[in-house]
Order: sequence, then C-alpha cells, then structure tokens
Amino acid sequence: MNVTIVGRIGGDPEIKFTQSGTAMLTISVAENHRRFNKDTQQWEDVRTDWHRVTMFGPKAEALANELRKGQRVIVVGELESRQFETREGEKRTAWGVKASEVGVIPSANMSSATQGGGSQQVRADDPWASDLPPF
Repeated sequence: MNVTIVGRIGGDPEIKFTQSGTAMLTISVAENHRRFNKDTQQWEDVRTDWHRVTMFGPKAEALANELRKGQRVIVVGELESRQFETREGEKRTAWGVKASEVGVIPSANMSSATQGGGSQQVRADDPWASDLPPF
C-alpha cells in the first residue's frame, strides 16, 4: 500500500550500509493530527503518530547529509509490516515505510536563497533578497 506522510523528523538520521555496500537511511517522522474546535475557535492536537522511515541507495546517502532533527518533510513510500516476538513470547507487528521519495518542506522563515535547502545564504543587507521569485 502506498502512503504519503507529512511530519517532522524526530531525531538526526541514521545512515548504515548493507554488506553489499548499499546505503540505508532511517528516520523517525512524527505526523501530528489536528482538528478545529468550533467552540473555542482554536486548532487542537488530537494525536501524534510516529513512523519509522527507511530509504535505500544513492538517494538515501545524499539525504543523510541534508536531513536534520526538527525539519518538516514529506515522505512517499510503501507501507510495510514485520512480525516479531517480544521477550515475553508475545507476537507483535511493527509498521514502517519504505520510502521512494523524501523531500524537505521549507519553513516560512527560511533564509536560504534557493528555498530548496541549498547552502547559499541571503545576506541581511542584500536589497534584492526580499524580492526573490518563488521556486
């Protein structure tokens, strides 16, 4: 089953390599669910779902240097389950996402000139910086 998740990274990404040398990136993504309360006219947090996201290959290796704890991301991938047994002998199921794409969602106060997460910074005294076209 394909899924799309929008949330925040809960910790710095972990990068490992398989025995064959393939990069494997693992991140935890917190997806917050909210609802609007008509009585208080406020948004309220309903629950937070945590997702373990894994990505393989060259994309995973490249993203390991770009992703940071707290960044807002969109994840597209396949929902997968695995069965395991607890120390007490109980059978459990763990769910995760095998990602095909992970993208950083720029924040509204981002100070990067490229808005795509690039490293070129906008100088505060740059008169042209405030009129950059959207990307």
